[in-house]
Amino acid sequence: MFFELYSRGELEDKKAYLSDINSELINAYEVVKSTPEKLIIELEYYKNNHNKEFYYQTRELDRLENFQTLSKLNRATRFIYLNKTCFNGLYRVNSKGYFNTPIGSYKNPNIADKEAILNASEALQNAMISNQTFDKTKNNATQGDFIYLDPPYYPLTKTASFTTYDKNAFLDKCKFAS
Repeated sequence: MFFELYSRGELEDKKAYLSDINSELINAYEVVKSTPEKLIIELEYYKNNHNKEFYYQTRELDRLENFQTLSKLNRATRFIYLNKTCFNGLYRVNSKGYFNTPIGSYKNPNIADKEAILNASEALQNAMISNQTFDKTKNNATQGDFIYLDPPYYPLTKTASFTTYDKNAFLDKCKFAS
């Protein structure tokens, strides 16, 4: 939504505020905004090494005790790589917060899309980016603001838990419903 509004020129000279509960997504936005060239270089490395074994090694990094001490650049590269190469671009974590989407069956995934990253970086330059829940984010809104909320999704069946976006998803659903 944000990038579509930006590309149509509807956000020029206006403040934009992007927030999400997913800290890895927010970190990726921050890295795209601040160091797109370094990110592209790292993604080229991932592109050149992409195969099934590399995918699963990369996916498993969040199980390491020191995962949060990895650089913001390394975590953003991992996040984007997994998004571009996992099944249907589906971001899903298990109850421990570990990314668990299997590899996708893409013949030539666009892992290091230089033009898209540079365009996104430009769009994010005047955006405020934060890692917080929608209920806190909406408190920043004022009269006349355009607000887009992407609420938590309820699984349609007991086995459809793939809709989990964050390990605390149930708490989000309760907050959104109230």
